[in-house]
Amino acid sequence: MPKVRTKSAIKKRFQVTKTGKVVHKAVGGSKLNGPKSSAVKRRYNKTVSLASVTVANKVKKALGK
Repeated sequence: MPKVRTKSAIKKRFQVTKTGKVVHKAVGGSKLNGPKSSAVKRRYNKTVSLASVTVANKVKKALGK
């Protein structure tokens, strides 16, 4: 049986923590930043965990974990 390949796009966008949570960078912070306040722009720098367990399991499977 062949090896399961890691999806490169998912590998670039998601990360699995030591406790098993799947985290990603907050969306919406790369475009149209002029009218946004500084507090909103700082909020985009944080990582956000995936709320849906089913999506998190799919991401883990695609990452080979």
